[in-house]
Amino acid sequence: MVLLAALVLWQIGQQPSETEPYVPRKPAPSRPGADARWEAQIAYAQMERETAVQKVQRRWDVSDFSYAAAVWDGAIAHGVSPDLMFSLVWTESAWDPTAVSYVGAIGLCQIMLGTAQELRAGTTTTDLFDPAINANLGAQYMSLLLKEYDGDRRLALLAYNRGPNRVRYLVRLGIDPANGYAEQILRRLD
Repeated sequence: MVLLAALVLWQIGQQPSETEPYVPRKPAPSRPGADARWEAQIAYAQMERETAVQKVQRRWDVSDFSYAAAVWDGAIAHGVSPDLMFSLVWTESAWDPTAVSYVGAIGLCQIMLGTAQELRAGTTTTDLFDPAINANLGAQYMSLLLKEYDGDRRLALLAYNRGPNRVRYLVRLGIDPANGYAEQILRRLD
């Protein structure tokens, strides 16, 4: 599960925050009571996650908790701001997991099948209608684009929307690839 993968990424002792959940570290099995403490820490981490998801779900007015949780988990697992992903999903699909664009982009994050298959071999069209898979792939793709553009959210969003090859080409020619898409998403974050 994405949550457990995200949990492993963090060290115990960090203060929970909106984008950095509390994550327990599994104790050595030889310590007395280690399993009970581990289970308590897992329960605490799950409670913290649920509270964080509910908070962002309310802020973004997402009616279905499972969709909000899928986007949250994908964002956390791939080190992307949950708010950035929530704004992206709002713009891309208005939280409709069955959305299909005129060019064939599918689901909450409007992922193209070819892009999804590059990110996760064997992905099918049916997979892209699954909110958890779609949100995870969308966050993974955004994470890669943010790395490619050195954290520049505007260029990463434009590459997400227009395709990285098109954005690279326009930038190389000295042309601003802006089309209003990135500004629309970033404006919601202010």
